[in-house]
Amino acid sequence: MEINCSKCKELFVQRPWQLKAKHRVCRPCINSQRRKDVKRWRKDPEYAKKIKDDAARKRREPGFYETAAYAKIAATRKTPEARSKRNKRMRERRADPTFRLKEGARGSVNRAIKNGTITRKPCEVCGTSDRIEAHHDDYSKPLDVRFLCQKHHNQHHRTIGLQS
Repeated sequence: MEINCSKCKELFVQRPWQLKAKHRVCRPCINSQRRKDVKRWRKDPEYAKKIKDDAARKRREPGFYETAAYAKIAATRKTPEARSKRNKRMRERRADPTFRLKEGARGSVNRAIKNGTITRKPCEVCGTSDRIEAHHDDYSKPLDVRFLCQKHHNQHHRTIGLQS
């Protein structure tokens, strides 16, 4: 069903999860609002706490999880078979030496950033300071990282995947 976005007035196809919504908003408008919200949450921790509390309260309201999508997720995640499958997959990953090396390197970088040994720098490619991620070229050198924005980090991993 095509309707007009209540913010930008553009025509868009309504998704099933939007059928019950009061405000009909297209995906680009939703994303731009989320970016604004994240900036506000980072500046004002009290506001972020209020939003989280409101979301938790809504989840506790009766009927919140009674939609078909949540019912399907709950049915598949909570079965003993799904739980054992998930646990088995995590045991295999944790037993893998490369996974352990990667997790150790990520933890080392996070601790170093928290205690001030390393400071986050702008993206090496575009220079932005938004959504910066640390990239390890070699996990055996945990504090030797490159700082890339999310876009260029994903792009870098795609080029690495194509080369190997």
